[in-house]
Amino acid sequence: MKFLSKPSNYFFFLVAIICLALLIYIVAIKQTILGNYFLISFLLLSCLTSLIIIKTFKSEIKNIIALTALSGISAVYIAELYLTFESLDATKIEFLATHDHRTMREVVDELRNGGQSTAVPIIYPSYLITRPDLFSNNGASINGDVILPLAGISARTTALCNESGYWAIYDSDEFGFRNPKGIWGKSIEIAVVGDSFSHGNCVNDGNEWVSVIRKKYPMTINLGMGGNGPLYELATIKEYLTSVKPKIVIWEYYEANETRIKAEYAIPTLRRYLDEEDYKQNIMLKQADVDSFLEQIVNQAAAPPKEQVLHSKMASFLFLKHLRPRLGIHSAVKAHSNPNMLILRKALAEGRRVVESWGGVLYFVYLPSALGLTSAVLPDWYATRGEVISLAKSEGLQVIDLYPVFKGYQDPLQFFPYRAPLHYNEEGYKVVGDTIIKHLQ
Repeated sequence: MKFLSKPSNYFFFLVAIICLALLIYIVAIKQTILGNYFLISFLLLSCLTSLIIIKTFKSEIKNIIALTALSGISAVYIAELYLTFESLDATKIEFLATHDHRTMREVVDELRNGGQSTAVPIIYPSYLITRPDLFSNNGASINGDVILPLAGISARTTALCNESGYWAIYDSDEFGFRNPKGIWGKSIEIAVVGDSFSHGNCVNDGNEWVSVIRKKYPMTINLGMGGNGPLYELATIKEYLTSVKPKIVIWEYYEANETRIKAEYAIPTLRRYLDEEDYKQNIMLKQADVDSFLEQIVNQAAAPPKEQVLHSKMASFLFLKHLRPRLGIHSAVKAHSNPNMLILRKALAEGRRVVESWGGVLYFVYLPSALGLTSAVLPDWYATRGEVISLAKSEGLQVIDLYPVFKGYQDPLQFFPYRAPLHYNEEGYKVVGDTIIKHLQ
């Protein structure tokens, strides 16, 4: 290997090896080609370019290119490091003296010791994606079959989360959702599918926006679960609503949901809901099995492992999470060529088909984040807001966009706990509920 006898060659060879390793990781190990076409092309071109430079360029030119590239890369990551610490300072929360600092495990243990022996921490279906330490085989292995849970443990006191200074705790219904007991046996008028903003993180019962609607329309059910993206929401419609056939179905879309599509599409069961009109797991008939599986892992769910958190932070740093938006480099691409947007279009179209099959109407509710409302440098996902709204309208959905509503207030951050980029507080959820009621009337 004489070509490695010169220092500059070491640099370009190392670049080629790193690019090749990343390609193998993305394509062969993670199998996440969808949505990564630009990154894959860039890595492949960088690898080939490095090898060509080693073989064809003179030493003096290679030294100049290597020194320039190394200086540029160092400058870029120094800037990213600075912006990372700046972001940490900007999002640092000064808690109230009365803030409850107990951990999830401490809260659950105290509930159990206080007489609620079956209390559990929340377990989201999306843990299949975000908590691979808890789930395997693309779902729950039950009696030899793989079942994909779409809700939490049923009929349990559930510790949810704490953002406003107190722990939100609720009793789950007979299918693991956040609803009043017995509502499933009645004629449902409105159903909501969505993520944690529908689930009601992190406020007490009665203060989440679905409860605001329920005060006006009592027969309203909440099927929102934290971390859900469009494919989980489509699956929820097909599994839980085809039997109750509500007149109105509200599909809540938080502005970060597009980032979840790629990971959801990698789950075979979720793809079947998208590609097969009549596919169902009949999961409502398997709740006891789902509960039994989730109970086995419930005590592991209090917090993600440290190495998983470290991996996420490292990935954010390596892919320049904070610098790219400052330079106007967004990961989002045009709607007509973005695979995530194409999948979203297909999911919404299928959701509308299913809802209209029983004479229902599908509403699309767009919820903004604190960053989207106030940041001078918009997050990557916010770049697609216009496309998402246009896409939903083009599919014939009734669209309720909460961005102009929140933006109309002089101080939108008043609707977020500690004025931080968290979920809405009680006042924020009330704005959402009241706005939706106006549209429904």
